[in-house]
Amino acid sequence: MKLETYLNKKVIITTIDGKKFSGIAFDYIPPQDNEQEIASISVGDYELYENEIKNIEILD
Repeated sequence: MKLETYLNKKVIITTIDGKKFSGIAFDYIPPQDNEQEIASISVGDYELYENEIKNIEILD
């Protein structure tokens, strides 16, 4: 999943445990710059890691 393609887009992210986060995606952090060595992206007040994300839907 290329999280950076969702930057500055309005999205709904669904995690593998069924939680949903909606808003503007921002603050992409590539794996090599992240302490856990997993890419992440932020929505609202939440940083979501690539391995926790099940689906990302772009809203109009």
